[in-house]
Amino acid sequence: MSLRIKINDILWIKGLGNYSILILKNGRTYTSSRTLKVFELLLKEHGFIRPSKFSLVNLAYVIMPSKTPVSILQLKPTLEKIPVSRRRHAEIANLLLQYNS
Repeated sequence: MSLRIKINDILWIKGLGNYSILILKNGRTYTSSRTLKVFELLLKEHGFIRPSKFSLVNLAYVIMPSKTPVSILQLKPTLEKIPVSRRRHAEIANLLLQYNS
């Protein structure tokens, strides 16, 4: 069975080994047998960033942080908090600045 989901409806994607869980803005979740790496390659040009090994986040739903370096990304509708890995602090802060301007 094939499921069609609009890219703009995806808040973030959580990686679980060889599976990924898509969390939508309406609160629904879907499990996919695709890895997070596959989704990263597909969605990078659509405004998604990878703040850590275990997540991929839609920049359109990020509440812009007031401090740098960024250690947590908060998402608008759910107020979900996504941790940012130490190694990606600078990269994520740069991407947020570029997206904001």
